[in-house]
Amino acid sequence: MITKHPIRGLLGGEALASNAPLAGVIAKYVDANFLSEVAHEHARGRRLLIGTTNLDAQRPVIWDMGRIASSGDPLALELFRNVLLASAAIPGLFPPVYVEVRARGELREEMHVDGGTTNQVFLLPNQVEAGSIDAKLGIHPVRRLYIIRNGRLDPEFKAVKASTLAIAGRSISTLIKTQGIGDLYQMYKFARRNRVG
Repeated sequence: MITKHPIRGLLGGEALASNAPLAGVIAKYVDANFLSEVAHEHARGRRLLIGTTNLDAQRPVIWDMGRIASSGDPLALELFRNVLLASAAIPGLFPPVYVEVRARGELREEMHVDGGTTNQVFLLPNQVEAGSIDAKLGIHPVRRLYIIRNGRLDPEFKAVKASTLAIAGRSISTLIKTQGIGDLYQMYKFARRNRVG
């Protein structure tokens, strides 16, 4: 699902490969009916959150996909697709996705890439104590947490070629994997503390 452009990428292009084939797959499956189904589940209280990284601002961005699907905005479908594409845009390998936003009355473009650049997985800030919030509101909700992480957790042996790019690439992938394990552990601790299934 990728088209390689290694020479262009190494000589100053945005990436080593194109994600146009993936964009085509997303466009095929994420249509108006798909958005309607996501909006329906959003109205029932389910949340679909997807993370990207705003490279310009060096910060994670959490997108409420159900809210986007429910917005009725004529550009909601395009934004939904762009967020999905950006969430898979591994920096350097795939080009960033440019998302138009309105800030202080001005239309701007933000450069978004894979959310794993800042967070491998996410939930809520660790300081949140759901029990105390529930007590104040007088509610007793049943909470369940499902985590989708695109990647393996266990070490995978691979002989690394003794070259700068190979060593750097393997080091970065190892760092990302380790960061993901740490993020999952933090979420596990959060879930235990807040009685989340």
